[in-house]
Amino acid sequence: MSDQVLWSVGKDGTVQTRLDLPPFRAFFYWLRDGQLVDAGDFNAPELETEILRRKSVGEDTVPFEHALKALQK
Repeated sequence: MSDQVLWSVGKDGTVQTRLDLPPFRAFFYWLRDGQLVDAGDFNAPELETEILRRKSVGEDTVPFEHALKALQK
């Protein structure tokens, strides 16, 4: 079984939303054997909380830390 976490930084919005201006969100997609099993999105404060939560239970936080850095640019 192969698990994978994909992420991107951007916005979801309507036709009137300026997609080139903040605030941006980090979008995560969890795949198992190539099939989407979960998805979520976070702003920077939510992502910081998620990183702390995952660290407290011993989970890998590298993709989340990379996404947080991208959000803070």
